Amino acid sequence: MPPHSPVVAYTYNRALGLGEGLYARDFIPGQLPFLMVNQAKDPITVFWEPTAAWMRTVSRQTLLPPGINRRVGVEYQVPEKPGLYTGIIKGVVPTSPGMDLRLMATVIRPYPLTRANGFGQELSGQLSAGQHYRYFFQIPEGTGRANFSLEVPMAGGRFQGRVRFHLVSPDGLETYASDFAGVSHEGTIMHRQVSQTIENPRPGNWEVVVYSSAALSLYGRQNSSFTLAVQATEVTETKPAAPRWLVGVIPRNLEQGKLSHITLQVRDPRTLRPADTVLEVNGAMMEVHGGRLTFPVVPANNHLEITIR
Repeated sequence: MPPHSPVVAYTYNRALGLGEGLYARDFIPGQLPFLMVNQAKDPITVFWEPTAAWMRTVSRQTLLPPGINRRVGVEYQVPEKPGLYTGIIKGVVPTSPGMDLRLMATVIRPYPLTRANGFGQELSGQLSAGQHYRYFFQIPEGTGRANFSLEVPMAGGRFQGRVRFHLVSPDGLETYASDFAGVSHEGTIMHRQVSQTIENPRPGNWEVVVYSSAALSLYGRQNSSFTLAVQATEVTETKPAAPRWLVGVIPRNLEQGKLSHITLQVRDPRTLRPADTVLEVNGAMMEVHGGRLTFPVVPANNHLEITIR
């Protein structure tokens, strides 16, 4: 929140528990609220205006009494296309035109490496001089080796560009920077491909930043073409961990192609008390509050499969 705002907002953070904005580097959000406190002396009514189509508040407005915690439900429908997504929900306070409230979220949708694609991905692209692009790949748990390679194609006996890549681990640390591949100065060694293999890579989302040389004009080119390949090998697939919670579904009739809502009841298996936790439901992180979780679905048929982790 900007310093002149009397409202403090926090949301789920996998590493720290709570953070001032949502940073989903290693998970996809589904329903995760913001916890808000009004530190002013008077109540504030906020009207919410999403700026990204994939995130919105459950309610269009929220009344924030002074000094009281208030939950603001936020639903996320992150696009299926892999990439880096950033969104903001603006909070408008009609009685205080200068007040600036923002709920911010950054989400990474990685390219998956699974048995279905042979634990590999190969992507082609093109970048102008001095430009870069960020790719994210989900390295599965139990991977013995992960190889990252970047290649520049040839046409008419000439390389079609000059690129290099930087490799960033799931904890955000740069672990490798390659040499350039492609066209180079006359009399120097030219590499068609540059690559790096990581032994026993940490599972999670690895980032590859492909950079196109700013000096392309020296080689008579305006852009670089390239192929980026990532391959995980020696993968030992692990079985999912045993469920930590007792989960039940409140029965209801579902109609094919129509919006409906599913409610889960979640309890501690030892005490049988309602749980307050975060679960991954069908690949999206959702908050359970007071032992209940309700989320929207559009069934493809009258049978709905729910995966909970």
